[in-house]
Amino acid sequence: MTRLDLLLPEGKVGNYGMQDTIDLAQAAESAGFHTVWKGESYSTNALMNLSAIAARTERIRLGTGITNVFSRSPALIAMSGATLDKLAPERATLGLGVSTEPVITGWYGLAYDQPLRRTKELIEVIREMFETDEINYNGDIFDIGPYPVGFSPEHEGIPIYTAAMGSANCRLTGEYADGWLPVFTPPGAVAKLRDGPLQAGADKANRSVADITITPVVTTAIADTDAEAKAMTRRSLAQAMAVGYNGLVERFGFGRPGDAAAAHWREGNRAEAAQAIPDEMIDALTVYGTTENYRSRLDTYIETAGADRLAVMPPYTATPDEISHTISVLEGY
Repeated sequence: MTRLDLLLPEGKVGNYGMQDTIDLAQAAESAGFHTVWKGESYSTNALMNLSAIAARTERIRLGTGITNVFSRSPALIAMSGATLDKLAPERATLGLGVSTEPVITGWYGLAYDQPLRRTKELIEVIREMFETDEINYNGDIFDIGPYPVGFSPEHEGIPIYTAAMGSANCRLTGEYADGWLPVFTPPGAVAKLRDGPLQAGADKANRSVADITITPVVTTAIADTDAEAKAMTRRSLAQAMAVGYNGLVERFGFGRPGDAAAAHWREGNRAEAAQAIPDEMIDALTVYGTTENYRSRLDTYIETAGADRLAVMPPYTATPDEISHTISVLEGY
């Protein structure tokens, strides 16, 4: 059976603090979730959050969801992953992604330059650091070593997932990564990308696409009525458009409403931003509903996407109690 993960948004973006983050991760572990992923873009540090969670949990896997490929050097990401593996043996997963241009340029102050080449080289460098005593890597982006590697993971094979969205990035994922975290992607598109570019990348690496764990990240909401739950996911989609995902949804055939939502949101017009999101986009990209309807819609998404697991992402405005309720509804899923 497909297993569920939980992606916790950033602290200030969500309505909860560090203790809530730990409590929710513990609840997810008790409910049988496979992995807790910690979001990171412009609020809290994912790896520090996961270190705190590691100290208070025993079994649940811990993943960065995601660490962008620009703001940390390969050595720092590798050291951080190896350290998390020592804190929580065989539970660490590195989720990497190119993020979006507004986040990288506007928040980190970095050039959004050659994101896919950077991702490929970053994965190669991290793997080399995990597997050798000395790094000597010469690429287009990174020129590292020769230099001794002063650490080793507690266990071999820390998984590396990528949050690939476009075809070229999916081919890269199929060739180099252990897992795939598509976000804001309709389930039918997940299946097409898996059978197309992801498969092509796997073929290039002489492996099966079945070797890549497919774990879509899906915004979900549960409320007393379908309309209330839909309103929660509508607002979350509007916020996502404002940080750069408007181009992605246009690629999936939803036209330009993502651009309108992004513009309204950046101007501070939250209600207008939410109103710009059409119903068909919500129905395609999110899972929402009453407790009775929610699980069946979750089943439909997973089956249509052909996913191995699914990472449940609460709305950005979700309270600890609302996230806790979602966890309880999905206990033993």
